[in-house]
Amino acid sequence: MEDLIRPLFAWIGSWAVVFFPATAYLIAAWHMGWLPGINWMQAALGGAGSFWQWFSTGDLLLIILVCLGMAAWPITVLCIALGGFTEVYRVDLILLTIIRTFPAYLLTLALMGLAILVLVGLENLTANRLTPTPGAGPGPSLGSAIGMGILSTGVRVYLDIVLMRLIGLYYHHFKDRFAMSWG
Repeated sequence: MEDLIRPLFAWIGSWAVVFFPATAYLIAAWHMGWLPGINWMQAALGGAGSFWQWFSTGDLLLIILVCLGMAAWPITVLCIALGGFTEVYRVDLILLTIIRTFPAYLLTLALMGLAILVLVGLENLTANRLTPTPGAGPGPSLGSAIGMGILSTGVRVYLDIVLMRLIGLYYHHFKDRFAMSWG
């Protein structure tokens, strides 16, 4: 059971680490009243499609923090998977590793961005497919909604596996250039 629980918390923790600055800023901005008009619960629970609602605020600092978090995610996953959460605090070694492997890291980010675009496109397609058109009847059937949900979840899981394999290949081929040593 530990073989399932530990990686799950590492996965969740990697996202928590990279989005901590953006989340802290969102909480502070919301508390100060700088970001009115966003349904925060819907944006937080709505997946990648509603995630883009946060960008509509026009808040440049929020956009920069989210983009930096996304750019740091592959190396953060590696640090947590190989060395634990204590490796994340060594920002100097993380930046040195990114500089030493910059073309490969940039390619990893580009492929990660492509996977995210595919996922967002599929979620938009799913949302458009399940939205009833005026005068077209009672709307999509329950079977269609369940089928599209299963398809979307399957693609999401597949893309997550591909991203993990991509990050693993990045480490496998460039570990001699890493500033960190994981034995």
